[in-house]
Formats: sequence, C-alpha cells, structure tokens
Amino acid sequence: MAKVNVKQLIELLQNAGASAEDIPKLVMISYYESNFDTLAKNETTDALGLFQINASAFYDGEDPDPTLSRFFKGNDLSIQDFEKKLEDPQYNTDFAVHYLNELRQNPDSFPAVKAAGGDPFVQWEAYATYVEPYLEGKKIPGRGPDDVAKRNDITVGVGTYLDAYTQVYDLERNKQIQEDIADIEIERDPVTIYDAQGNPVLVDAKIVSDLIRLEPPKYFDRPPQSTDPLNNVEDLLEAKPKTPVSVEEGQKEKEVKDVLTAHIYSYLQKQKNVYESQVPKEAGPIDVARVKTDIRREERE
Repeated sequence: MAKVNVKQLIELLQNAGASAEDIPKLVMISYYESNFDTLAKNETTDALGLFQINASAFYDGEDPDPTLSRFFKGNDLSIQDFEKKLEDPQYNTDFAVHYLNELRQNPDSFPAVKAAGGDPFVQWEAYATYVEPYLEGKKIPGRGPDDVAKRNDITVGVGTYLDAYTQVYDLERNKQIQEDIADIEIERDPVTIYDAQGNPVLVDAKIVSDLIRLEPPKYFDRPPQSTDPLNNVEDLLEAKPKTPVSVEEGQKEKEVKDVLTAHIYSYLQKQKNVYESQVPKEAGPIDVARVKTDIRREERE
C-alpha cells in the first residue's frame, strides 16, 4: 500500500484506538506530513510513513527511550527493525496514537507540549503550520509552485479534515442510533392468564412466564379443570361438537337410551321389592306406605 485515502486512514486510526475527537486532526496532520503516502521518507530527518515518525529520536544510543519502551511492551527492537516496521501503515498509525497519548499524559516531559499549554499535537510540525491555524479560523499557507497549486493544496488539506469529521461523526451517530434502537422494548398487548379459581387476569406479556412458573402454582395459561364432576360433565357437553347425525347414528343412540331406561326401571323395581320384603305387611304396598307417612307427618305438624 503506497497511499491511503481518508476513509482508509480513519479505519487505521480507529484500529489504533484514536478518539473520534482526535481523528480529524490526525487525518489533516497526515496529509501535510506525508500526503497519505505510507512509504514517505523525509530525506533530511529520516522521518518515515504516514505520520513521519523519526525513529532515531526515540532511542538513547541503542536503547529505546521510556516512550518507545512502553510501546514495545518488553519486545524491544533495534532502530533498523523499528524503521522497517514503521513502513507498515497500521504499525505507523499505532505508534502515532501511542505517542499522542504519551504526550497528553506527560506534558511536562516534553518542552514544546508544556509551552503550548499541554496541547500534544504541537509535536507535529504540520499541526502548528496548517491544522491549528485552520481550526483558529486563520489563513493557512498553501504548498506548490504557483498560486493555483497552492489554492488546490489548501482546498484538499481543509477537505481532508472536513471529510474525516463528517465520516467519523456519521459513524458515531449511526452507532448511537443502533444502540438506541437496541434499547427500545417492543410494546406488546397484555396477555390473559387464569387464577386458581379460573378467573381471567390481564397481565404484562413480559411477566407471564414468571407468574406461571410460581410455586405453588397460582396462575395458569388456561382455566384450571374444575373438581366438580357436574361442571366437568357440562364442560364435556359444551365441548361436544354439535354436528348433524345420520339416521343410523340416531337409531343407535335411541337403542342405547332404551337400554339405559330398562336398566333404571329394573333397578327401581328391585328396590321396591327389597322395601316390601323388609316392611311389615300391615304397612301395605310402598305407595300406600308413602301416603300414610305423609299423613302422619301432617298430623304432627
């Protein structure tokens, strides 16, 4: 990769952990430092890559300084190896963001940052020359052999900041919108459940399963079955489909009823015989005995 565009550089910065607030500034700095050229090299200072990192500035002899040691995290590299790594756009960006954080956290350790009131970006020459004046509403210089080239350079330079700002905050806004959507709870109609007596109860749909799982059971997703056999018979009769029957089915039903009637009559007749065998003969037949009993009851009253 020789050159990157604004969108690609934003991705590199986000991967490196740069904040949304810092990204537009860093994009504009990179434009003026390297023209977005990942292999750019300053012939005077040997600064390298997108953010023109001068490797030798972070070494005390052959040893990395504290800022670089914290970046290496125990895996120290020689100057030559570090320079080679800086040709990689993501590695170069990672170190630039790390360096920015170091400057921000330890401003007194860097004279230029301290003199600028703690502004960490002043360590990059492009910031002081182009980015800061632009953000303060001042006129910035253009680069090029003539006025047209200089105006184009200013237009492009300012455009990189605006483009990055728009893209970053569009992404942030879209991210926030997605988070807001995820937080919205879909409203649902209340659900009918039943208490132990079979009474319907309207409850919030979100708590239905919790109520039904209560121990001992207090609520049900359908009316609990009645313990009264008469009620159960009525339920069964109501549940029986009322569909037309054929002549044959009607005849069978009549035969069943006739058989049941015969059994009932036979049972009553047996009960009558038992009574008459146990009651003295002077009491007379069961029908007469019943009448006599009714008369005696009236006399007592």
